[in-house]
Amino acid sequence: MKKIKRNGVLLFLILVFALGWALQFGFYFIKEPVAILIAQYLISYIPLIAVLLTCKVFRKEKTGISMELRFKKTWKTFFLAWMGTFSLVAVCTVFYYFVFRGEYDRNCGYYAQFVPQNVLDMGVNPVDFVPLDLLQNFVLAPFYHLLIVVGEEFGWRGYLMPQLEERFGLKKALLLTGAISGVWRFPQIVLYGYAYGEGYPGAPFLGLLLFVVYSVAIHIFFTYFYYKTQSIWISSFSAGIVYSCAPCALYFLHGDPANTLLGPTITGAVAMVPLVVVSILIFFLSPFGGQARFDPQKNMKYEQPEYSRTALFRRGGKH
Repeated sequence: MKKIKRNGVLLFLILVFALGWALQFGFYFIKEPVAILIAQYLISYIPLIAVLLTCKVFRKEKTGISMELRFKKTWKTFFLAWMGTFSLVAVCTVFYYFVFRGEYDRNCGYYAQFVPQNVLDMGVNPVDFVPLDLLQNFVLAPFYHLLIVVGEEFGWRGYLMPQLEERFGLKKALLLTGAISGVWRFPQIVLYGYAYGEGYPGAPFLGLLLFVVYSVAIHIFFTYFYYKTQSIWISSFSAGIVYSCAPCALYFLHGDPANTLLGPTITGAVAMVPLVVVSILIFFLSPFGGQARFDPQKNMKYEQPEYSRTALFRRGGKH
């Protein structure tokens, strides 16, 4: 514990939970819909603020987070993150509707309720808008949603994960960081029905448990891109794709779901199965390497990670 204190992790955790939970609880008691909406965006920046307070204000040290994009050297991984993340979200959606075939509505009843009535009066089929909407969520939305999710990427992937890896090893750090990031959202799940809605069987405890499982799985997935490129922007872009594309799974329901405990969004117990499978494969097979990629006390320069003998995701040469 002394070693953790000396390196600022404990201070970071105190700050990120104190500020994050205060914001989540505070906006709830205001009971204003606009305030709740603002909180959804503001809370994503709390991990970044906690990092800056820890490193720049209290400890006077470098964060150890690589800010370089290195697009010319990492464009292949960027493309993999783009196509791979979108494909994973799509597979999770398809898997849910394959298991619950009766939930699928080819007329997109959920989406249709958001189409203006004057458009419907013109005889336009709402389904005709769905491909265009999906396209913009795939092509454009991830870029501006990146600005929403980047705060969490700085905190969980950029700062906490390398710190914990240095002390507990790679696999334990992956599980710990993912679980911590999930617990951090607990007030939103309990107070706002975040991710799963309200009134589902076992609420809110089953939702809390499922969200921790999801958080660990998605953390492993995002960390792969961060460690492979040592660029926080690549993992942030992957997170932006999930943020923009995952809600599109709701389009194909008959109407508003009572809750999303099982799906079709990627946080649901059934819909997340492909994500969990992919994360398990990355966890056990991908050549993350056994050593920390980052020294938080030094300026970061990109170096080729040392790979294990596992061939999965192997790449040649240096970025």
